Amino acid sequence: MTPRETMEAGQVIFRIRDGFWYALWAPSQLSDDNAIILASLAMKIAQLPGMRDAFIEFAKTAYIALVEDAVGQTPIVGTLEREEGGHA
Repeated sequence: MTPRETMEAGQVIFRIRDGFWYALWAPSQLSDDNAIILASLAMKIAQLPGMRDAFIEFAKTAYIALVEDAVGQTPIVGTLEREEGGHA
């Protein structure tokens, strides 16, 4: 088995808005313009022990799986864990 090729694939970013914590993907490492929602989690759940780290890992793993399935390459995903409010 040979290793999959890798590719740069934007960044996974996190935002809090309207009582939810959103995991989004932005195509640029420099901006969150044109970001799309990957997943969301109610803040009441996100604040429970261990949920924050589990949600971050889930969002990154889900995105990697989607890219691998779509293009056959493993993305190198930058993660920006800003939690302030913002657009989703």
